[in-house]
Amino acid sequence: MENPGLPPTLWAVLDTGLWHATTPTGLEGIFADGEIRITGDRYSNSLCRSLDGICLFDFGHAAEEVTNQFNNWIGWFGHQQECRVPIWIKIDRDAVIANLLDARAARDLSQANLSKKFIPGVEACHRGALPTSALVSVLMVDRYHHNTFAQCIPERDAFRFALDRFVESLPPAPPENPLLQALRKTWGE
Repeated sequence: MENPGLPPTLWAVLDTGLWHATTPTGLEGIFADGEIRITGDRYSNSLCRSLDGICLFDFGHAAEEVTNQFNNWIGWFGHQQECRVPIWIKIDRDAVIANLLDARAARDLSQANLSKKFIPGVEACHRGALPTSALVSVLMVDRYHHNTFAQCIPERDAFRFALDRFVESLPPAPPENPLLQALRKTWGE
């Protein structure tokens, strides 16, 4: 798959990989649980959730270019997580292959489940909980400047240290658009 519009340096890290997107707090929960698992009711109508699975982003050989697909997943660089530093966790594909529906298999299954939410082209699904032993690396990205990112090993203390250093290195967040602020007040957020 070709770079869908990310900074080339960030795409070079993500390209060909299998990833799970979360927040710093979400990663702390993953470390505490020893696995990535379904929590809460968010995305209850998703295809992966209906399969009792974990949603992953698959940029490997099974990924497919789909018109406007990037608009469906660019939000996972901070907006969906509502955080300054979204976390992308690289997953060892070989370690989870037995329970993995790659992007192609998940896309095929989505055709029979059209009522379920699904990101065609890049969404993959890991059936059941995904053990932390399958985590390869942790990628921290600045929500406002996607060309600013850092990686660390997937270990709790190393992550905390790396996250603190990364956050300290970031410039102040840009001011929010006044129109967006007004809409948030209207919507009661």
